[in-house]
Amino acid sequence: MRTDGRMEVQEHVRRFNDRCAIRGDPQSAWQMVAGLIQQRGWKKPLFCKMTLLDDYVYDRAMSNHKLQPGTHILMSVCAGMDLDLESTEDVLSYIGVRLGETKRGRAYKHIIRDMAGYSIHDRNEFLKMLGLKPLGSNSKKK
Repeated sequence: MRTDGRMEVQEHVRRFNDRCAIRGDPQSAWQMVAGLIQQRGWKKPLFCKMTLLDDYVYDRAMSNHKLQPGTHILMSVCAGMDLDLESTEDVLSYIGVRLGETKRGRAYKHIIRDMAGYSIHDRNEFLKMLGLKPLGSNSKKK
């Protein structure tokens, strides 16, 4: 049972704001990522720490790079930003990807849906135990 109702409401507000940033009017996946970063007020060091992605990913998002990010980068963003499954699926739809019923797709659904609130390091530990590549471009660094 939750004892801090205010914290629970704040979490709902954060998730609502995430959905609004994703479903706003971005023209590309990079614009959508930039919108999430701006909505959260994250600077480059925090983004890189939370997503385990390198500086260049942040720079590409903020400059709306012409080449779209891949599934691995977007999943790192979604897990690092602790997005819910609906928002994650919306993010992936920007590059025409759906989480299917493959081992990897089911594992990604699990770390988003069932590991909400866990760090990307914990989610990566789960992926490694399944024999899957961990998220983030610098996931070997701690």
